[in-house]
Amino acid sequence: MRAADLFEQGVIPAEIARHVGVRHQIVSDWRTAWQRAGREALHGAGRAGRKPKLNDEQLAEVGQALANGAEANGYVTDLWTSNCSGAQVIRPSCACSHDVLVRGRFRAELH
Repeated sequence: MRAADLFEQGVIPAEIARHVGVRHQIVSDWRTAWQRAGREALHGAGRAGRKPKLNDEQLAEVGQALANGAEANGYVTDLWTSNCSGAQVIRPSCACSHDVLVRGRFRAELH
């Protein structure tokens, strides 16, 4: 309900979007619903977007593999690069693959 609190404080949608980590258009949609029906209109939205492909246990496995370092995962040096981190660690740990564009998001979720 952070968005509703910020609407009530008069914060503009672009600032709310930055604060809660979503796109401006999503906040504009929330604001329209909030203006029509108040806070209750924001309760039923649920999560936006696709469900994560990794569950909490799998995400923890990937986190542990990354924490162990690149050498422990078969690389020559202990330096993670964009070419060797995400997909090569995620695939064997969790039997699924993810492309280069989402690797940074996994690293952010793990911290």
